[in-house]
Amino acid sequence: KIYETKTPYKRLMESGEIKEDKKSELTRLKKSINLYELNGEIAMLLNELDNAYSKKYSNNNNFNINFELNYSNKEIATKCL
Repeated sequence: KIYETKTPYKRLMESGEIKEDKKSELTRLKKSINLYELNGEIAMLLNELDNAYSKKYSNNNNFNINFELNYSNKEIATKCL
């Protein structure tokens, strides 16, 4: 069998469990989110967290991760919609 993968957003919209005004509100909210920008912000915060950890535990130099934003706008849109 082949199943179509659906995001939680799509499943909720198709479920009939929410009112039309809530659907409109969620759709507006979804359209207002810039996934590329959000992913960059997450990467920046992860780097800050890693730097704080490295400073606290400076004797363990093996733990140093550099989080980078490796997605193009198209890839993010494809993965998140």
